[in-house]
Amino acid sequence: MIHSAYNDDPERLALKEWKSAVDALLSGQLPFLMRKGGIHEPANRFLRNASRFWLFPTYEHQYEQLDEGKRLLKEPWYSRLRAERKQLRSADEGERAGLGVHTPETIALEGWAETLAVFEFWAHSSIESILEFGIWTLSFAEARFRWKPREPLAVFHLQTHRLMEPLRLSADTAPKRCYSWFESPFRIDDFESEKAVCERSGEFARRCAELAASSEEKEARQIGRVQIA
Repeated sequence: MIHSAYNDDPERLALKEWKSAVDALLSGQLPFLMRKGGIHEPANRFLRNASRFWLFPTYEHQYEQLDEGKRLLKEPWYSRLRAERKQLRSADEGERAGLGVHTPETIALEGWAETLAVFEFWAHSSIESILEFGIWTLSFAEARFRWKPREPLAVFHLQTHRLMEPLRLSADTAPKRCYSWFESPFRIDDFESEKAVCERSGEFARRCAELAASSEEKEARQIGRVQIA
């Protein structure tokens, strides 16, 4: 049972994450997420003990980064994002709808994640070592790593589950403030789903365990500040 400031029912807990990452997780092409949380997290802490949660896709930040010319995704995810960007509403249309320029009015909730393990990394070398398993570029990982330098980067090893039938939610369902978790209107156990198979999941877990026990991680953990290369 999860006890947190985010909700009273852990079966309804939902994590906001870039749609690109959600798609990769649910298609078995990504075994993890790496987070430190949003600016307005309750008590300024990112929830790390969620055993399972909905994956709620977000749009604004991933397209803002793209529009600013930042290449934060590897191929083919970067090209897909560029192609999808052309299909979205204009700024005027977004303003009239009361939504962000990039966010659709209805969002598909397609699956949920089970936390297999959480690794906390303080060393830059550890982040570099796990990037081969992810969809992000080094510049993206470094940006998340540097933020809140006295907190480690939380790396969630996940088993994801895709719903047999997607659920539809109004974009207004998720709070617009910059924090990561919220209570969804749905309970996970009420819907049928199937596991998404990620072939490199076991290899990823072994790599993380080795890194967590490395001398670089032990030294950085004792300092209590992330070690930038």
